[in-house]
Amino acid sequence: MEALAQNVIGLLGSLAAKELDLLCNFQDDLETMEEKVKEIKAVLHDAERKATTSETINVWLQKLRNMLLDAEDLLDAYSAEKLAREVMTKDKMAKEVRIFFSKSNRLVCAHKMGCKIRAIRKKLDEIYDEKNPLQLHKSSSSTPNESCEWRRTGPDVSEQDVVGRDEERMHLVSTLLSSDVKNDVSVIPIVGIGGLGKTTLAQQVYNDVAAKNHFEPMMWVCVSDESHQLSNNTLAQKIIKKETSDGALELLRHKIKDKRFLLVLDDVWNIKNRGEWLKLENLFKDGRKGSMIIVTTRSTEVADTIGTNPPLSLKDLDEDKSWELFCRVAFRDGKEPTDHKLVGIGKDIVRKCHGVPLAIRTIGSLLFNKATLKVSEWLSFRDRELANVDYENDNIFSILKLSYDHLPFYLKNCFAFCSLFPKDYEIERETLIQLWIAEGFIQPLDKSRRLEDVGDEYFKQLLSRCLFQDVKEKNSGNIWSCKMHDLIHDLAQSVSKNECYIVTSEKIEEEKFGDGIRHMSSHFHGACKFSLGNANTKKMRTILFLQGHLDFNLSQSSARVFNLICGPTTSLPKHLRVLVLVDQELKISESIGYLKHLRYLDLSRNRKLKKLPRGITKLYNLLTLKLNSC
Repeated sequence: MEALAQNVIGLLGSLAAKELDLLCNFQDDLETMEEKVKEIKAVLHDAERKATTSETINVWLQKLRNMLLDAEDLLDAYSAEKLAREVMTKDKMAKEVRIFFSKSNRLVCAHKMGCKIRAIRKKLDEIYDEKNPLQLHKSSSSTPNESCEWRRTGPDVSEQDVVGRDEERMHLVSTLLSSDVKNDVSVIPIVGIGGLGKTTLAQQVYNDVAAKNHFEPMMWVCVSDESHQLSNNTLAQKIIKKETSDGALELLRHKIKDKRFLLVLDDVWNIKNRGEWLKLENLFKDGRKGSMIIVTTRSTEVADTIGTNPPLSLKDLDEDKSWELFCRVAFRDGKEPTDHKLVGIGKDIVRKCHGVPLAIRTIGSLLFNKATLKVSEWLSFRDRELANVDYENDNIFSILKLSYDHLPFYLKNCFAFCSLFPKDYEIERETLIQLWIAEGFIQPLDKSRRLEDVGDEYFKQLLSRCLFQDVKEKNSGNIWSCKMHDLIHDLAQSVSKNECYIVTSEKIEEEKFGDGIRHMSSHFHGACKFSLGNANTKKMRTILFLQGHLDFNLSQSSARVFNLICGPTTSLPKHLRVLVLVDQELKISESIGYLKHLRYLDLSRNRKLKKLPRGITKLYNLLTLKLNSC
């Protein structure tokens, strides 16, 4: 919210300075709005902290957020009209004549703009007046370019980041390499609550046995989908990494026929019926005796249903191991500090993490930059922040939520935006930064700096706080991609639930598009039916279809043409900034030019797309255009 308020303040100031000649009648409105937004921004940190226990403050924040988003859309629309006037033509006389008779006439635009500013001002005045009874206190907030020490993580599992799992690791490796096997295909479940390190342990064991050349082939699949039943076709498709399920079963059987394979099924949720598992097990009957499947799951029911071997149940780390891991993460040299007071406070904090490695690492990373500050900083965190954790319900999630609460305001939108990607999705660093820029999340204090460079700093800060993991690097050593832990992804979805809508089934429930929803993403592999011509979707800023296929409801047309950019202009989400439609079969019409706010357009792998319409040249704000494999 602070980042949004800061952006609106900047837009108001810029508009008041540059358009004074046209908006002189509304100058007082602009200046008053800027001052009031500044005053509201000063209390936002306190408001967001208290919103968890006050429904009144929570409702006030929602009203404020919707008003700020509307104001940002309005100010951005005026900037887009101004840019359109500047690029219409280079001929001065023709330019003046064309603009006078166009929608970009400065006088007409200024008049319309002024009327809308007054309407926004009225809403702001109401929200401002409602602030005083809430008794919110001002607090300082971090600046977008505050220094942050960044610790580099590697692409593989780092041995120094794993503590207390040597016994389990040796047991699993011994079981996998044993010659005394009774089953053609053995299934070994690893069970434990989220954050205990099930996946990390499986990765270590996978790498250990890879060096022995005992299994061929070796395969890894992240299932991570608790909402849909896992079918043979879907599983085979995931294993062989095929874009469609057509022919996947035959390819898999050929791949493992008469071979001793190792397969890791990571994060399995929904196989709770023995009959369902037996159907899936048939996929692997062609493998050689001694083949192994490791399954990681949070469900003992899943483990009991599919395991041929006794499940390996991961336990919490003991107090000594928890403190060892915390020291590695929280202190610069990875060793216990000499300050006994700091050690005592640190151990109190670690006890609150209940031996869960993910919680220890996340809190340790959060406190990393406080290690050289006064003991009072750590005391305040222990006595104020951790004291509010809900230990009765989901204590680990509550602890992880602290890592979000302590993010600088300019990183919160960047983190929440990542909820739009599916679980276990490999997020390309460069693409993510381009998306952040398109959404307006990057706010450098130094205007001479490249937005990409500032975005890279944002990325590194989130990485240093253990909110990203599984980093892959290019040959040059630069980061190529990363992933998010399932619980961290759940956290991102939790904090963005009023802003983002995730498609998880064939029918998109448009009635759930509240006034605050601005971003939509599909996590559904099948075909989705969708129409964007209703009131709840007109303020959309983001549409991401990274998997699955679209079946759009067309307006009086039988052709399979994308209604969003081929339908009547009144049905367009006019404030759309990001549009990603990969792996579709779409035709693009001239009306795409009406998306004047569009900054990021990805139509990759649309194999029927052979040329772009001339309307594409009207997208004056477009920063990124991707047409790979069209």
